[in-house]
Amino acid sequence: HLADQVRPQFFLVSSLKRRCVQQTRPCEANHVVSVTLRVSLELGGHAPFIVFDDADIELAAATVAGSKFRNAGQQCVATNRVYVSEKRSAAFEEALAKTVSTIKMGDPLLLETTLGPMVDAATLAKVKDHVADAVTKGARVVSGGNATGGLFFEATVLANVKPGMKILEEE
Repeated sequence: HLADQVRPQFFLVSSLKRRCVQQTRPCEANHVVSVTLRVSLELGGHAPFIVFDDADIELAAATVAGSKFRNAGQQCVATNRVYVSEKRSAAFEEALAKTVSTIKMGDPLLLETTLGPMVDAATLAKVKDHVADAVTKGARVVSGGNATGGLFFEATVLANVKPGMKILEEE
C-alpha cells in the first residue's frame, strides 16, 4: 500500500491565509498517483480543531466538546479554537451548542458531573475577562458565557471570534 511506503511529512504553516499544503514528487511519465496521506500541521499552538466540508458534524461537535471541557478546559491540549468551513458553520454551531447543553456542572466527585470548577479565582477572572473582551469586540455567545458562583463558569461557545480578541490570542 503506497501510504505505508511514504514517511510522515510535517509542515509548519506560518499563516492562516494558506489554503493548502502540497508536496510534489517526481513520478514516472504517464503515471498519475492520487493518494490521501496523513499529515500533522503545527498551526501555531492554542489547540486548533479544523472542521472541513465533508466532516461528520455530530462527531466533530462531540469531539470538540470532549476535548475542550475535559478538566474544565484547564489542560494544555484542550481545544481552544475551532475553524469550520463556512459552508458547514451553521450546522456545526447548532450541533456544538446542543452537545454543550448536556454538560452538567457540579461537584467533580459526583458521577453525574461533567464540568467542574476553575482551579482558582485568578483563572476564573481570566475566563470572565476573555469572554467579556470577545463579546465587546463582536463575538456572539451561542451558549453559556456566565459565571455561576464559586469557581464555576458555564461551558461556553462563542461565534465570530476574530484576531485581536484575547480569547483567540492568549492562553
